[in-house]
Formats: sequence, structure tokens, C-alpha cells
Amino acid sequence: MKKRPDSRTCRSGALWVLSFLAFYASPVLSGVRHSGDVLWAEVSSIRLSAITPKEKSLALKRLYKRSLAEWIASLEVQQEADLRMLFRMLKTSSFFAQAGDYDARSLYLHGMRDVLKELRRRNIAAESEVQAYYEALITARDFVASAQLRQAYPEDDFYDYRHFEVTTAPGPGHPMGYVEHDGGLSLVEPTTPAKGTYVVVVIGCHFAEDAASKVLRDAELAGMFNKSNVTWLISGAELDREVLTEWNRRFPMFPAMIAFDNAAWKGVDFTASPTFNVFRDGKVVESISGLDSAENVERLRRILASHDEEAEK
Repeated sequence: MKKRPDSRTCRSGALWVLSFLAFYASPVLSGVRHSGDVLWAEVSSIRLSAITPKEKSLALKRLYKRSLAEWIASLEVQQEADLRMLFRMLKTSSFFAQAGDYDARSLYLHGMRDVLKELRRRNIAAESEVQAYYEALITARDFVASAQLRQAYPEDDFYDYRHFEVTTAPGPGHPMGYVEHDGGLSLVEPTTPAKGTYVVVVIGCHFAEDAASKVLRDAELAGMFNKSNVTWLISGAELDREVLTEWNRRFPMFPAMIAFDNAAWKGVDFTASPTFNVFRDGKVVESISGLDSAENVERLRRILASHDEEAEK
């Protein structure tokens, strides 16, 4: 197995878009004009629009119900170019579903499976498509299916994601995260109390690193973070373990974890990084996106100050 290439940037940011476009400009897909172009143009319009990631995921699900589901039901009669275009659209939809439309994730995953099965039946499945489906399975924590895929394609050189594999998965709705332990990853429960205030900070890109650095430069704010119940959390869509390792290296006082399943972290907004999700008695009471403004810094200071007052009572 091969190592995953370094990707320590926002997966939803500009570099991800560029890598996404470069991937699909490969010889397998380039230079093709066919009926799927109209739908792909709609997918691209949604993907590049100014709406929020969650709004994009909902728009993509509407497109799936309106057009893609029927297309998937007739794969055997579709042209090769249309199959590849459909796979692209399902992969894009699967990516954005991680932002909050969690119920739709299985729709896209099953669609990718069926399209890949048809491509394999025709003996034309590209290694890049197999790898994309494999990554989708790892993100979904379907380790049985991912192992079966490796066995079905023994000639392919899969990225090594075995450090994410667990023998017993947490139950639905039970938030857990991967932490670094003894040179590998272990699943742990967050320290999120049923009563009182706690903060879950969604991180995973350079903006989050900038925010953490700003906190450290503010002695008062850093002290509040050290005394407060704060979980630094990376989206489960992140498959590059080095993102976690690098964060912990740079900010050992703010150790992070990777979500096992975003959906289990009820109320946590994974659509932007960093987002400070403030909970009180298990419910979200405030959400602060970014610390680039003095106003947001002071809002966060007030929240943590009130947490300190609660703890002293």
C-alpha cells in the first residue's frame, strides 16, 4: 500500500478545487462531450456557487432525486462517458454530504458502488475511480466493504488507511474521535459533559492554525482555553493522518481528534474551519466562525469567561 499524499489544507478550499479539477482532467475523462455534460454543468454550478456547503449538499440531493437516481437504474444501457460522468457527480455529492446532509451519504455511496460495478463488468474501471470509491468507503467507516474492494482489485495500489480501521464501531449517535496513541490511532470519547458549558472547535486548515496561534498570543484567552472544556475536532472527511499529527506537533496544548462520524456530533457545524461551537447542557447556544475579527475574539472571551464563572460556583 502507498502513503497518502500530503494534503494539509482546507479540503473545501481552493486547493481542493484545483486538485479535484486536475483529477478529472485526466485522460480517462478529458475531451469527452456527451449528454451528461448538462447535468455535470449543474453540479459544477452548485459546487462553485456562493451558498454554504450545507446548502450545496441539499441542492445536490435534489438533483439526485430529480435526475441521477433514474440514471443509476439504467446503467447497463449507458455509454461509457456517461457512466464516468455519473461517477464524478456522485463523488462530488458524497463530498458535500459530509457537511451536514448525512442521510444522503448512503445514496451516493451505493450509487458509486453500482457505477463502478458496471464499469468493471465492461472491464474499463480506472484505478482512479476504484481509489475514489475506496476513500468514500473509508470516510463512511465501512471497513468490511473497503477490505472487500482491496481483494477485488489486488493489482491496484491502494492508499494505506488501515490506521482508521476498528473492529467494533461506536453505536449510532455516539460521538467519538481518533486520537494519536502509541504510534497509531485510537478511538476515544470526548469530554463533553451533560451539564454545563463546553466548546467543540472544528479545525483542519490553515485558518484554524491561524486562530490557534492568535489564542496562544493572547495570554488571557489562552488561560481560559486551558481551564475550559474544549474539544479540538477535525472532520471525519479528513483521511490524511498527517493533518492530525501536524496539528498536535504545532499545538500540543490543544490536542485534536478526527471525528469517527460527523453525524454523531449533534449540533457541530463542520462547514467551516475554524468554527467554535458552544454548547450548554448538551445544546448549541452559539457558533463563532473564525477569529479574524476583534469582535469574534471578544465574543469568545465572554463565552469562556462565563464558563469559568460556572466552574467556580
